[in-house]
Amino acid sequence: AGEPQLFPQGLPPELNTNTSLLTISSIWNNTTDSSSSSKCNKDIGNHDNHHDSSSTIRKKPCVYSWVSGLERFMDQPNKLQERINTAVVSNDGWEVLADNEKLGYVATNANAFFEMKLSLDDATMDVVQTVNFMVMRSYGDKWEGSKVRVDAYIYKSGTEGKEEDEMTRAPTKSMEIVGYHEKETSETYNYKIDFGEEGKAVGGDTLRVRVELVGGSTFKFMGMAICDH
Repeated sequence: AGEPQLFPQGLPPELNTNTSLLTISSIWNNTTDSSSSSKCNKDIGNHDNHHDSSSTIRKKPCVYSWVSGLERFMDQPNKLQERINTAVVSNDGWEVLADNEKLGYVATNANAFFEMKLSLDDATMDVVQTVNFMVMRSYGDKWEGSKVRVDAYIYKSGTEGKEEDEMTRAPTKSMEIVGYHEKETSETYNYKIDFGEEGKAVGGDTLRVRVELVGGSTFKFMGMAICDH
């Protein structure tokens, strides 16, 4: 009793409308149990066929991800900041904050923005089809009108231009996300930009995501995942 639980070894579950901070741990553990069984059976089959799997490159399902309070160390502001810094290339007005004991990435002033940029690795077969966000919606004067605009750009291999040229391109996909609701409680919702099978980014391509606060004075992300599904 009182011992820390083991960190799930399987892949994190897909962020969708059925996923919440209350259920994601049990879903992840169940997925781990199933995937471990499948992997065991597959390994036995490979062993019987004398297949050498050591030469197989294991593709990462998500090239970038974090979920506040779920992953190991993601309940610590400095560790979350380190993870965010691996993708964010510019930032004006966004901070890692643990207000009301809920750690997240928070807009602290009007018109706050940040940009992420990821170069996909051809050697590890990186693929990006979706950009997923876990967003906290809240209530009251502080949150009234809260809204961000997300612009996502895919630059195919060899087409990245100068930075000033990139800024004039139309986004590949865009969406607006509201951070306010009338319920007198704070809840987490999931949102997804899906490039589709034909539009996904692959190894050698570059993904740029710009997030800007276009309404209200604050907004809060509880997690992000840039994945192949």
